[in-house]
Amino acid sequence: MKYWLRILVLGHSENLEITESAFRNIVSSRQNLSLFSSFTENYRVTLDSYRRVEINQYELALDHVLFGYSPYKGFLDAKVTLSSAVMGYLTAARYFHDWADKNLKIMIGDQSFQDFDKSRSDFYDSNPEYQFIEALRNYVQHRSLPIEAIKYHNFVEDRKNHENSDIATASSLYSDREKLREDKKFKKTVLSGMPEKINIIQCVRCHMSGIWKIHDLVISRNGKRADEARKVIETHRDRFSAEVGGNLIGLHAVSEKDGTIVDQLPLLLDWDDARRDALKQTGNLTNLSRRYVTGKIQRT
Repeated sequence: MKYWLRILVLGHSENLEITESAFRNIVSSRQNLSLFSSFTENYRVTLDSYRRVEINQYELALDHVLFGYSPYKGFLDAKVTLSSAVMGYLTAARYFHDWADKNLKIMIGDQSFQDFDKSRSDFYDSNPEYQFIEALRNYVQHRSLPIEAIKYHNFVEDRKNHENSDIATASSLYSDREKLREDKKFKKTVLSGMPEKINIIQCVRCHMSGIWKIHDLVISRNGKRADEARKVIETHRDRFSAEVGGNLIGLHAVSEKDGTIVDQLPLLLDWDDARRDALKQTGNLTNLSRRYVTGKIQRT
């Protein structure tokens, strides 16, 4: 077997030989960078699914103000729309966890994974809303839609001066604690201490905050691994540029046997640039469960 750095573009014939260990190091580094990229991508999918839940809830309250709707049909329409959004979030969040369980050991190593798993378990144990959403996901997959009731809240903000007060409208989505308790397939322990009507949006916000914390924990403690993997690719690109020169578009690490290419790995970093840019925009969701968007006019 022979190993090369080579531009796989028509009209290019320059090769730069590398060792087998260098090639294997490139293979390992690209795999690790790919895992880091997938982990952040999965987080962003979950975040976007959460965003859709919030947007749909906001639109539900706005539609109630603008169009009213008949009580029964309006409830069914809203239940379909919001259930779809909530189920999308539950599915994305479950995939985030399943992928992490399958791939994080490879990505960050056994000891770091054990530390991560303990931190995740501690967060689960200390957050009843997070526990509820985890149980709700299994229930929704096999038993029933997540939303049992929808309530609209219409109220004046200044009760002492109600004629001139702003009028607020909000909506709440509920699961019924006793109905869930009666279902033999629902995990009863997560219902301890929960109110009779469980506010799904509040629980989803707490859960999304937990997903953010898990992602942030892994990246903040193990981001150096991604930097080291990227450095391997950069070093070989720099070496090819210094010794061969020319444009690096199409640069690959190639393994070859008897003149036939066995494997070829592109040495591009644009996709990792995108990952790094995405990390700068993930935000801090520590207090997400206490935050909400309002259309209230702010008077100065």
